[in-house]
Amino acid sequence: MEKNVFAKILDSLSAEIDKDHLKLFEKIFDAEALENIKDFENFHELFKMNFDILSEELVKKFVCDNSNVTYLFRNFDFIEANFRYWITKIEGTTCCADKSKTLVRALINFYKTGKEINFNYDQEFTYHLPKKVFTTHTSIVEFYEGLKSFRRGNPDKYLSSLLSLATFRNTQNG
Repeated sequence: MEKNVFAKILDSLSAEIDKDHLKLFEKIFDAEALENIKDFENFHELFKMNFDILSEELVKKFVCDNSNVTYLFRNFDFIEANFRYWITKIEGTTCCADKSKTLVRALINFYKTGKEINFNYDQEFTYHLPKKVFTTHTSIVEFYEGLKSFRRGNPDKYLSSLLSLATFRNTQNG
């Protein structure tokens, strides 16, 4: 049987990714394995875990070998949506997606370089920069760390961040 498209892609990546990790993916494309998916646990074991490992390896190899950079790449939609939600609540909808994506880019740059986030509000165009919320390095990183912690099952940092944001919103509106 001829290899399918996914297997060909994996073969092309084999020179770049650890061979042990590639072996995990061979079973994904096995027709018998596909027929054994009966519930969320089978799906998680067969697909999600292996694709998570693959995506992590791709980011490590081709972008940056930093766990936070990997996490941000793999969970961009979740992180960006949460930043966007609070920007919208506090600043309104104008350019909220530009602002939230700028925050994720800034976090990635921070974790890649170690250089703290410091937006230049004096530049010609600042539509992509948050104006009221997430304007400091500390507020951005603390919110991200809270989201990451929450996603991994510990809501403490996230709840603390939400309390700060809610308090800030109330002072802005009141």
